[in-house]
Parts: sequence; structure tokens; C-alpha cells
Amino acid sequence: MKKILSTLLIITGIVISVYAEGTKFTDAFRNCTPFSDTGSVNMLDTTVQSRKNIKGWDGDRCVYNENVSFMGIESNVVCKFTKPQLEEIASVVDAYELVQQYSGTTPDFSSIDSAQNNPVSKVWSKYMQDSSICTITTNQQ
Repeated sequence: MKKILSTLLIITGIVISVYAEGTKFTDAFRNCTPFSDTGSVNMLDTTVQSRKNIKGWDGDRCVYNENVSFMGIESNVVCKFTKPQLEEIASVVDAYELVQQYSGTTPDFSSIDSAQNNPVSKVWSKYMQDSSICTITTNQQ
């Protein structure tokens, strides 16, 4: 369940970032400028809602918070990224958005496996699964 939950958090972040306020979010993320965004997506036969919040710098770390809810489950993610980590994630998102724009294709989120093979999923996953950078708490309603 934890792996599925973590994967859904990552996928939701990607979908909402790429399709909602993509460039605005990515620019704010790269610079750690305070920014909030909400969105929802239908995925794997359920509606997943997300609230993203870039809080700004806390010392040399950028504080990022995301709340995700689906199927009566509420999850909160808090990450503290360094400047190089922000740049890595933002660069991957930028490149992925360009590929999508010029290829005319859309990301395949039809299954957990296909979503995990997405380059944006991979870079987010690397940090989401590192408890020294991100913490995830979950409460079932």
C-alpha cells in the first residue's frame, strides 16, 4: 500500500504540474518562490486532488508541501530541497514538457508501471523516497 500511495503522490504531482500551471509552477519551484496551486485528475478510476505549496527558503533548503487526497485517504508531503535538487527536478520537468509539446503525445498514466517509467516520475521518486529530503504522512478518513 505504501508503494502504491507513494507512486500515486508522484504521479499526481506530475500530472497536475504538467497539465495545470506547468510553467508557472516549474519556474516558482526552480527559484523557490512562494507559490500555490490546486488541481485534480482522474487516474486509475479515482479522482485524486492535490494542493501544492512552495513555501520558500528555510536556510539553504526550499520547503515544498503537497496535500493529496483520494479514496478517503489524505496524505501530506513535506520536502526540503537544496538548490541543485530544485534545478534537477525543474530541468527534467522542462525537458519533458518540451517533448510532449513537440511530439504531440500525452503521458501514459493508464497503469502504475507505465507512470513509473515517466522521466518526471523517476526524478520525483528519487527524492520522495529519501526520508532525509521528504516525509510523507497519511491519514485515512
